[in-house]
Amino acid sequence: MSFFDTSLEFLKGVGPQRATLLQKELKLFTFGDLIQHYPFRYEDRTRFYSLREVNELMPFIQVKGKITDIELIGDKFKRRLVAYFTDGEGEIELVWFQGINWVMQKVKPNVDYVVFGKPSRYGSKLSMAHPEIDVLTEKSEKGGYLQPVYPLTDKLRNRYIDNKFIIKLQQDLLKAAISHIRETLPASIVQQQN
Repeated sequence: MSFFDTSLEFLKGVGPQRATLLQKELKLFTFGDLIQHYPFRYEDRTRFYSLREVNELMPFIQVKGKITDIELIGDKFKRRLVAYFTDGEGEIELVWFQGINWVMQKVKPNVDYVVFGKPSRYGSKLSMAHPEIDVLTEKSEKGGYLQPVYPLTDKLRNRYIDNKFIIKLQQDLLKAAISHIRETLPASIVQQQN
């Protein structure tokens, strides 16, 4: 049996339950299946926008800044969490209608964040519903990459198997697989092109 025929359950972070779910939902059984599970598009994370230049006609964008305040609005089924986010030049409302308790635990005022999402306009204010939000790090501050977006199902998302999880699995697998991938180019070309 080759490395690429190994069952996905043996990849760190997967295990038997997630492996079964990945088999049923995405038809991914082996390391080889995962390596050949390609993204259907890429998100451009090569640029940070200033909130001053952002408008509702733009596609997905990323900005860096701080949350100045967080407010829980409404009750029961009309409940939403609103975070006021600024980069020092403008402000946008970050809005969550689901996962509010989780967001309230993770997102704090006066911390530097990178926010990624689709801007829209609600009344006279810019807003972004359910943005991706991560603490700003030296690495993320540089931006400069295209992020793959993999096909997923609602059942996977409900079990916390999201795009970030698939990206992490891909990265871990590629690190482990590098010594098992044979070169297909002739040695003369490899040597000539370094």
